[in-house]
Amino acid sequence: MALWSAGSSAFSEGVITLNSQHVVDAGDMNTLTAKQLTNKQVEEIQITSACLSVCTVRVFLNGQWFWIVGQDGKIQRFNGPEHANNQLSGISTNKATLIHHSAHAEMVGQPEGETIPPLQVGFHWRSDHSR
Repeated sequence: MALWSAGSSAFSEGVITLNSQHVVDAGDMNTLTAKQLTNKQVEEIQITSACLSVCTVRVFLNGQWFWIVGQDGKIQRFNGPEHANNQLSGISTNKATLIHHSAHAEMVGQPEGETIPPLQVGFHWRSDHSR
């Protein structure tokens, strides 16, 4: 499944639509604002990268995943993993993961059309407060 195409995007574990203005609608998903999470410890943070300059963040807290949304209720878009960490540095965690789906797996020797699991790597999350 191509992650990024002319105006839309699909992320695993729920579909998120990214329109041409890069606005994401969370629909019926669990959401929290960065303000609600300030000075909180979460179990895990996942940064999903659609391309080098577009990513979203979700946190695992109390056994549930929550998308980070802005005050308008739309899933917050960040200009890369470092931008997300800088904007959300009030949240602490012991585990952060960067996830990236390759829309061009065939360019790196993978069979065309075959579903390839996303690349997942640990991410060093910096927090403004001690854990």
